[in-house]
Amino acid sequence: MDSGHRLAAKLPTKIAGPPMLTINSEVATMEYLRLKTSIPIPKVLTWSDDPSNPVRSEYIIQEHVEGVQLHGTWPSMSTHQHMLCTKAISFLIKEMAALDFPAFGSLYFSDSPIDQSKKVPLQDERFCIGPSCSPIFWNTSPGELELYGGPSVDCGPRMDLPSYSLGLIKSGYTRIPQGHMVKDEQLPYQGSIQDHTELLETSQKVLDRLIQDPRILEAASPTLIHADLHKRNIYVSPDDPTVVTGVIDWQSTSVEPAFTYCNETPDFASRPSESQLAEVDESAPDD
Repeated sequence: MDSGHRLAAKLPTKIAGPPMLTINSEVATMEYLRLKTSIPIPKVLTWSDDPSNPVRSEYIIQEHVEGVQLHGTWPSMSTHQHMLCTKAISFLIKEMAALDFPAFGSLYFSDSPIDQSKKVPLQDERFCIGPSCSPIFWNTSPGELELYGGPSVDCGPRMDLPSYSLGLIKSGYTRIPQGHMVKDEQLPYQGSIQDHTELLETSQKVLDRLIQDPRILEAASPTLIHADLHKRNIYVSPDDPTVVTGVIDWQSTSVEPAFTYCNETPDFASRPSESQLAEVDESAPDD
């Protein structure tokens, strides 16, 4: 801007999911976490979920995050700094994971323009849980262009693990193309409609058994975690890269069973590759 003040503008893309829901949910999620945690999240200054506005698109305008991307400064940080930075991030994640929610879905403002029957109220009456914006439940992956038209059968919210599991299966069925949509050049490894249908039927039986296990139920509490937590979405102080100054890109963040996140390892916490380990060995001083 002319004043030198910097802002950030976000416009949705098709692969993000239904714009009205994703914009509403992202703004509500950022505001909720700004109120309930100490996570440094940029403040939303203005936003619109109306594609007929003068911009001709839904949008979010927010503060520009102070600091530098962790991705850029990570290679020059010492091992000790890596540990301190990872520790700082883990404390922020812990704050988020400690929040209690009554259902699975995405966060919205209570007055958001979604069906009232699709809102589960929270203790803070300004917010609610509504339909999930997770890409798991929307046919918006790059390889599913022909399915961009509509949502899966039921995107929640869901009150318990059985209904959540059933929602996954229903979402799988919506990804099976109709017979007339199957291309002649379909490759063998892509499988047939019958193959996918049988796989979903088997998966449903397996899920029905798994969710009866007390260990699964104990690890299935509704939990909110950043959907894309990696070094490019984390900003740190240029003077001290162990100090987190901002976390961005809250799009598609939703309340999922806690165990959902067990298979996700952020890049800053992942094991170094063999080539990276070799570089460290080569740079180590000789005794």
